[in-house]
Amino acid sequence: MRAYFYWEMFLRYGPVPIVTKVLDPNGDLFTGYETRPSIKEYVIDFILPELKDCEQGLMDYETGRKSQNSGRISQPMARALYSRIMLYMASDRFRSESGITWDEAAQAAKSFIDDYGSMYGLYTAEQSPIENYTNAILRNAHNESNNEVIFWRNDAKFGWSAISNDTPVGEGGNGGLCPSQNLVDMYDMVDGTSPFAQYDETGAPVYNGTNTPAIAAGSGYDDSMPCENRDPRLAASILYNGVEWGNGTINVIKGQRDNPNGNANATPTGYYVRKYIPESILSVNHTGTSFRNWIILRYAEILLNYAEALNEAGGSREDVLNVLQPIRDRAGLTSKLTERTDLRTQAEIRNFIRKERTVELAFEDHRAWDVRRWDVAEKALARPIYGIDVTQSGNRTIYTRKVAQERIFTSKMYLYPIPEGEVWKTNIQNNPGWE
Repeated sequence: MRAYFYWEMFLRYGPVPIVTKVLDPNGDLFTGYETRPSIKEYVIDFILPELKDCEQGLMDYETGRKSQNSGRISQPMARALYSRIMLYMASDRFRSESGITWDEAAQAAKSFIDDYGSMYGLYTAEQSPIENYTNAILRNAHNESNNEVIFWRNDAKFGWSAISNDTPVGEGGNGGLCPSQNLVDMYDMVDGTSPFAQYDETGAPVYNGTNTPAIAAGSGYDDSMPCENRDPRLAASILYNGVEWGNGTINVIKGQRDNPNGNANATPTGYYVRKYIPESILSVNHTGTSFRNWIILRYAEILLNYAEALNEAGGSREDVLNVLQPIRDRAGLTSKLTERTDLRTQAEIRNFIRKERTVELAFEDHRAWDVRRWDVAEKALARPIYGIDVTQSGNRTIYTRKVAQERIFTSKMYLYPIPEGEVWKTNIQNNPGWE
């Protein structure tokens, strides 16, 4: 589906010349492709109509779910991608050029729910919230009856080599993906209340120039036990000190199992990633195998798309929060969103949805693009990356917050630079700030 390719290019580089005919590799490859189209020409006049036009010609749901069609594009995939793009085009960064309204974005998400919602749903086949959330990602759509996955890739089983780079060093891996304290701070308490007093337009808690946000009165959050009594999605997504996993217990105390002295791959933040890593592969000296799907679109995103667009379009508080409630219920959070007193205004719900979206879709290639479309990337991505140091004093485990890394993000970084060689060949205009 070339619309998906063009969309991925757009996220990184902005509008690029649209090629709709086969080019002669021995002929003129540049004439007619020196000028960049506008956002309207690229997305509204090309990508979105292409998705609409191709949907009816694609395989229907039942045909697409047959194992012999694994990985092929089907009708629901086109509609789900249409929902995502409409949401982006209604967002602050693109709305003035696209002309797409929040109501139109809400209707795009609702159309998927109305037409395909009976075929998909949130994965709830397991016994616990952690297992349900974990396996919504790991379970294969064709072979393991995962009805949440809409669009994915990798339908084969993999072994240790597929996960070794991301696995903790104590398990023999290279610790390549280490979540931040910033992300940990975005998870609610297990009863569904927020641990911190205030959240900003990026969805993150407000730090006010310190490493620690102000704790919400009565939340029960304890910074000396930062991962205790939290949203079960935290335990399903992040490996933290003391948790049983694989062939042992995660131990990030300096000099110990998962934070050995002199190991350049040891976590700089005090955490390792768990999401997307099938624990079964670690069995029998890492000889196990498992499906490891990369999720491009799943049903939880459609609900998040609808809730966000509905809130921005002026939908009622109850309608918006009720769209989100099934996601929270699947996660095992016990409170009802409509009963929360900190979610009264459109702005409060907006910041909450941005936090909820970050948590639910963590590590699924959303956050970097979301903060760009919300036009808050300079605030979200220029703040420090926080982490923790874990030490032992007698029988006490001590958690100390720290700045793990300083970050820079300027306005030109909203888009990647077009490679210099391409500019030389075509004389195409580079992105702002990269000229």
